[in-house]
Amino acid sequence: MTELFRGFNESVLSELECPICTEYMTPPITLCANGHNICRNCRSKIDKCPSCRSAFLDTRNVSLENIARLQKYPWSQPHCHQPLHTDISEPNQEMDTLVRDFDHALLSDLECPVCTEYMIPPITLCYNGHNVCMKCRLNIECCPICRGRLSGIRNITLERIARRQMYPCTNRDKGCSQAFSMDLIADHQAVCRYGPMKCPMNKFPSIKCSWKGLMSEFKGHVAESHGDYYKDTPSIRSHNIGNAEAVRFVLNETFLCYKSMKGGQWFCVVQLVGTKEEAAKYKSQFTLFGANGVDKIIETFVVRSFTEDFSDSFQSAKCLVLDDKVIRNFVEDGKLNLTVTISKIEK
Repeated sequence: MTELFRGFNESVLSELECPICTEYMTPPITLCANGHNICRNCRSKIDKCPSCRSAFLDTRNVSLENIARLQKYPWSQPHCHQPLHTDISEPNQEMDTLVRDFDHALLSDLECPVCTEYMIPPITLCYNGHNVCMKCRLNIECCPICRGRLSGIRNITLERIARRQMYPCTNRDKGCSQAFSMDLIADHQAVCRYGPMKCPMNKFPSIKCSWKGLMSEFKGHVAESHGDYYKDTPSIRSHNIGNAEAVRFVLNETFLCYKSMKGGQWFCVVQLVGTKEEAAKYKSQFTLFGANGVDKIIETFVVRSFTEDFSDSFQSAKCLVLDDKVIRNFVEDGKLNLTVTISKIEK
């Protein structure tokens, strides 16, 4: 935990370095018209931004100033071996508390004052230095904090810090304790077991379902309302040569299986109702048996995530894709002899 905190602390420190004197910036921190920061000492000596040559504004970076006040700085003495100056008498004492408090304080500066969701790039400012998320920026005319004019200036430094931050799930009050980077949090929240979700079977073209509930309730819903699609064995056989859909409840997970024919090609994909990282733990094996008992095709693919469109899987060929002429060799009496098996990838 100590090394983790120091690593993140040092990455934030790099964002607090003045691009001219390389000293750490302390309030007041001002911006140029393109969102670059500069320390107050250097600001009084130059007219244009050293990064982009644009003019400086009187706008202060309020969020970065708040982060600067929270930050733990290295000692300035050249012979001091203490890597971080903290307010704790012993460097390792209460480190968990230090990390947690810093993380919570940083997240509070990343909260949009309108929707209270965590901001992700692009993050823009008002002329008094307050931030707002882009979604809310499009729906308001003035700053919700100071009622000042909104600008098009992006808070570049806060955006870079946001990309390094781990975000807690919005269902944390309901029991979810997981946190993800900015790039992954949306995928997790789309399938979080602690949050309400629409029936995943709506992904199938033939299904229109108004059910909404928790993932823990989905299995019962499928059994009651979509019984023909319910499967609970690792391997299933498919005889339908056309489009086919199924929900598999195996390995303590939920999988969607979809088979489709388009433009002379035949596609079959398995998706986990979970994130890409969770899906990558499983594989799907497709086995086609010829009527002569000799012909056979076996192909194996990593399971895809529910957050990915079926069409994306098809176009990227990250699933079973075969020409219709090939498939016809595995059809007898109008029935296809296909087995789909889902298993965990052994490391």
